Amino acid sequence: MKLEVALLGNPNCGKTTLFNELTGDNKTVGNWTGVTVTLEIGHFHYDNNYIDIIDLPGIYSLFTHSPEQITVCEYFLNYHPDVIINVVDSTNLERNLYLTTQLIDTGVPVVVALNMGDELANQGLTLDAEYLSEELGVPCIRISATQRTGIKRLMEKVVEVSKNPALVDKNKLASRFSPDLNKTINDTAAALDASMIPEHINPRWLALQKLMEHWPHNADTISEGTGDRWEMLIGRERYMIIADIIAHTLKKSPYVNRHKTSKKLDSILCNRYLALPIFALIMLAVFYFAFGPVGNFLCDLLKIFLAGWLPRTVDALLISAGAVDGLRSLIVEGVIGGVGGVMVFVPQLAILFFCLAILEYSGYMSRAAFMTDRLLSGFGLSGMSFIPMILGFGCSVPAIMSCRVLENKRERLLTMAVVPFMSCGAKMPVYALFVAVFFAAHQGLIIFGLYALGIIIGLITATLLKPLIMKKERTVFLMEMPPYRKPVWHCVFRTVWSRLWDFISRAGSIILLASVIIWFFSHFSWHLYLVNESNSMLQAIGVFLVPLFKPLGIDHWQLIVALMTGFMAKEAVVSTLSVLYGAKLLAGSLTAIISPAAALAFLVFVLLYTPCIATIAAIRRESRSLKFAFGVIIYQLLVAWCVSFIAYNICSLFI
Repeated sequence: MKLEVALLGNPNCGKTTLFNELTGDNKTVGNWTGVTVTLEIGHFHYDNNYIDIIDLPGIYSLFTHSPEQITVCEYFLNYHPDVIINVVDSTNLERNLYLTTQLIDTGVPVVVALNMGDELANQGLTLDAEYLSEELGVPCIRISATQRTGIKRLMEKVVEVSKNPALVDKNKLASRFSPDLNKTINDTAAALDASMIPEHINPRWLALQKLMEHWPHNADTISEGTGDRWEMLIGRERYMIIADIIAHTLKKSPYVNRHKTSKKLDSILCNRYLALPIFALIMLAVFYFAFGPVGNFLCDLLKIFLAGWLPRTVDALLISAGAVDGLRSLIVEGVIGGVGGVMVFVPQLAILFFCLAILEYSGYMSRAAFMTDRLLSGFGLSGMSFIPMILGFGCSVPAIMSCRVLENKRERLLTMAVVPFMSCGAKMPVYALFVAVFFAAHQGLIIFGLYALGIIIGLITATLLKPLIMKKERTVFLMEMPPYRKPVWHCVFRTVWSRLWDFISRAGSIILLASVIIWFFSHFSWHLYLVNESNSMLQAIGVFLVPLFKPLGIDHWQLIVALMTGFMAKEAVVSTLSVLYGAKLLAGSLTAIISPAAALAFLVFVLLYTPCIATIAAIRRESRSLKFAFGVIIYQLLVAWCVSFIAYNICSLFI
């Protein structure tokens, strides 16, 4: 049997962790609203059932106040899930059950997953799940998504409910509302146009949305302006019902509240004077660990294989097989040299992703968003803008997509213009290569400086563009602060592998293609004759652009061509240089053609110039403006050139 299951819950309830456990898929898990901003679909088999599970955005209610809430409501109006799994944070029942009561009203069968039961026990609390099930009229199953307990029982109940929806009593909760309110709701439901109501939806839910002016159909049924009053009235009754249920569901005993520990840590880590310096020191330590002695040692080990043993062995095999020189050059220099030149930096990326995953799972990153709200407000942004900026350190494409969490359209556009200045993971191989060659004694500090420079230029950009894009209104930043948590290691390693695999898969596709193209253009003339590099098509293109980059200290066509391929993917910069100079001889070739000052200018240009094609496509799609996307391209090219020019000339005085 095929089932469609909708996965819903508040932010920070563990919903995406459960999704990953069920599907084996890997999604970013973060302690902030809007990590999941689009419908994510996973597939898995359970007990001879093929299940499609839809991971919906994390929301607090079914009111259409935000893009996430609108997405969920539109999903219920247009699709027919067999069952809803409502993931509930057991340590915060009152807030979480508000959404639960609304989901029950929809008429779609609900199974409640009471997550974080292990944390509840640590707080000295016990939860009577059977009583809660009886009072809500829906099955409630204890689980721990991080500890992988109770998930089998949850899926057994989901399948059982899908086969027998009568196990869910959708009227149980409705009967607890006051008679007067129930009469108003029923009268409103009766007045709705039946042809506009999907068969799988309970008219009661649409009536409630109608009373609160949150349903787009038949908008003239009630008087304008009365929605806020009804929202307050209905919300008050919901919370009264929830409070009564919780009073008989949770049993308290004396315990040391773990939240007190969080408060003590926050008094230091979120101190108004110490917070930002501590955050900077933490990130500096991360970069030193990733790009210092540990990361370099691991990269050197991998380099022995990828730049030494592997190409020699493959070349020997090709010679013994009688392969022609052109084919040998393509495979050894083009494929292995290009892809291997990028892959050699995987250990450093793994360490970086590992450290960032620990910060995310511990709850610290949500504090970072909170801490930067005051700072960002002066640039026309809010703490919510920090979320896409942080995601931009991984990949700019999902970072641009996550701008949807910003309710203010102008703030969304401003944030989209800022995000590409963040150092995405694709730029890491370029940084790692150049700092290892030119700044070996200060690798972590230089890379930290590049990250900081990207943020600074992004904020300057926001300041310059704010008068053009922003009006005076600003989004109010509200965020729930989850308690600090010990990272769950299998979740951390899954996240690291997901991000690494994304990088490796690009190296095996885009970078491979780019390496082959670069090899072709560097070995053939415009008349398609096999030539050496000095007479190739690639050399002609690079030489033509040399005057443009010479003021930056970059006067070799190979470096300019590498920057051009970076438009496809930033990793291609390293693969291009590896193809042109040879992976084994690359370090020596770089020191022979440019100075340390020019190398720093090159790094700054890579940091700031136009992002990859995929990012530009995301900006075009999310802004719905080709003009805006084109403006981002031109602006970043100008900024990159100007800042690189300044960096080169200043550094030339000291280096």
